[in-house]
Amino acid sequence: STDTELIFCSLMSWVASDPKRRSLGDVDLEELSRWFAELNAHGSLTSVLTDGRDLCVYADRNGDGEAFLSQIAPPYPRM
Repeated sequence: STDTELIFCSLMSWVASDPKRRSLGDVDLEELSRWFAELNAHGSLTSVLTDGRDLCVYADRNGDGEAFLSQIAPPYPRM
């Protein structure tokens, strides 16, 4: 398995550990930020995760690895 796989599985297990949370969108943003900060304390971490419904982007707190945001909307004349 890869580090990314482990992070995703760990996050989904953590989300599922509370019956009130059924997706990433149900997670308190402060809690999610703390969860990522704990992982980031062990090394650089920039991550984009989705559970198929919600999207989470975390950019390394020390700027080690960048996250870029763009919007693609139809029609798609050129990509």
